[in-house]
Amino acid sequence: MLAKHLSALSVVAEDGNIYNLYSGQNPADFLFLDGAGMATVRRITQRSPLLSGVTDRGFRLEPRKMTLGLFLSQIDEPTADTMRDRLAYIFGPTLTALQLRATRLDGTVKAIDCYVDGTVDFPQSDRLGASHKVLVPLYAPDPTWYNPTRQAVTQSLASLPVTGTQIPAAGLTADDWPVIEVTGPITNMVINHAQVGDTIDLTGATIPALETWEFDLRPGYKTVRRMSDLANRIDKITASSIRYFGTLRVLNQKLAASYGFTYNSFTVSGSGTTGASSITTRYYKRYLSL
Repeated sequence: MLAKHLSALSVVAEDGNIYNLYSGQNPADFLFLDGAGMATVRRITQRSPLLSGVTDRGFRLEPRKMTLGLFLSQIDEPTADTMRDRLAYIFGPTLTALQLRATRLDGTVKAIDCYVDGTVDFPQSDRLGASHKVLVPLYAPDPTWYNPTRQAVTQSLASLPVTGTQIPAAGLTADDWPVIEVTGPITNMVINHAQVGDTIDLTGATIPALETWEFDLRPGYKTVRRMSDLANRIDKITASSIRYFGTLRVLNQKLAASYGFTYNSFTVSGSGTTGASSITTRYYKRYLSL
């Protein structure tokens, strides 16, 4: 019987297939998922010779460690061996992340990208007939959960300046780093997070007609590419604005409120646009916990 903590749990594996962990032993029943609550917060501090205590410089979220508990129970040992092989295939070492997708009892669906980090054992000492518990140690480099339905907002750049791709902050408990696609023509383009002032500045550069450039602000990426041939275009960003690749993002509700706004507004200025010019902002709704 499926544990009552969730209504469904599935894994999107490296092969692209979706494996459901549900009541029915194919390959195992879901028991629990520990470590799925609040992401671990670490304060960043600084000491100086004449200061008592420390100066607080903010925080970072630590990578997440989780333990997935499953129960394998089959009619006989040969069938159990088949299911153990299936679990070893699903949770074997991967080069790309597994997507763990959970449906809560209220119907909310949240996902997290993670890797197996440790030993997935099928302990003979714990077996009772063709039944035993399996623990899967999981590691998520990005500790935030997200709605797996990616959001996309497209706006015409035919007439500039454009005041704001509007992304609601309500309900978001964690930030997201978006991927922005701009289709030319446009010259001297500047993308600005209106409330915060973080800016991507392409003054002196032109995105030609029919070309699309991708600005990937995600941690571990931070790239600018021409999509037709993936040519690097990060050299077109002005030296004074390249630092904002580390800060420009969709802010969560609490942080947005501290700036006095409820929407993340991204404005675009520039010149030389036509009816074909556009901007698309892709992002995920992110959360601190399941």
